[in-house]
Amino acid sequence: MIDLTTLKEWLGIPAEDTQYDALLTGLEAQAVEWVERQTGRYFGPPEETVEILRGTGARRLWLAEPPVSVAEVAEVAYPGGTETVIDPGGADGYEIGTGGNEGWLTRKGSVWWPGYEYRVRYTRGYPAGQEPADIRQLVLDLVALRWSLRGKDGLQSESIGGYSYTRSAFHIADDGDLKSIPGALRTIQAWRRNV
Repeated sequence: MIDLTTLKEWLGIPAEDTQYDALLTGLEAQAVEWVERQTGRYFGPPEETVEILRGTGARRLWLAEPPVSVAEVAEVAYPGGTETVIDPGGADGYEIGTGGNEGWLTRKGSVWWPGYEYRVRYTRGYPAGQEPADIRQLVLDLVALRWSLRGKDGLQSESIGGYSYTRSAFHIADDGDLKSIPGALRTIQAWRRNV
């Protein structure tokens, strides 16, 4: 998501200083993974995915991620039934819709998505540098937070009887940590998937 040059610039590390490159690359990957886990979203490079959805009788079929493109939509009226591919250009086809952090398919004409099962094969994700601005900023801020705390992480592992506690190098579960980043909680909540 965030290239090494941008990370170094954000942290004030000279471009020619390569001693922390592996650490910074690892912190960035951990920050992206953490944001994806907290939101239930995918912010990586474009990749094909398949979702199995159930129609609700509405004109929109909601996807987990905003689609870049849709390769195929197939419906099955009942378990074990024959799969029928829906032609997007047909009178009962569909159109792709996106808005903010939402993605959906809208049936054309007066057709809706009945309570059938739908297999949607589509591309999700973002080309490098085109991820949502608030997510990019959050990743930069998380890396900066971990960078500022390096060597000060304190307790790494403790065991007392049957109780044990480990604080990993990238533990941001505390609201206290997130509250030090303006807008972090709001960004996580705005992108959290409700599906």
